[in-house]
Amino acid sequence: MVTANEVSVISFIIKISSQIKGFASQFANLYKSVMDFVRLDLDHKVYFSSFKKFPYSIKKAAKETLSQLY
Repeated sequence: MVTANEVSVISFIIKISSQIKGFASQFANLYKSVMDFVRLDLDHKVYFSSFKKFPYSIKKAAKETLSQLY
């Protein structure tokens, strides 16, 4: 026979595992979004797939910074 404490512990474990699964899913979506935004080619040059959305000054600053890195 299962006691109330055992049921409580099992319920707690199920809730925690569900939260971990949700966190992992959110982290995977965030990682995918970041990797979709930044693309690296074989020469390690960075291409921004969403560059069109940024103002010119941000594009220029990013290009200058990246040119100093590579």
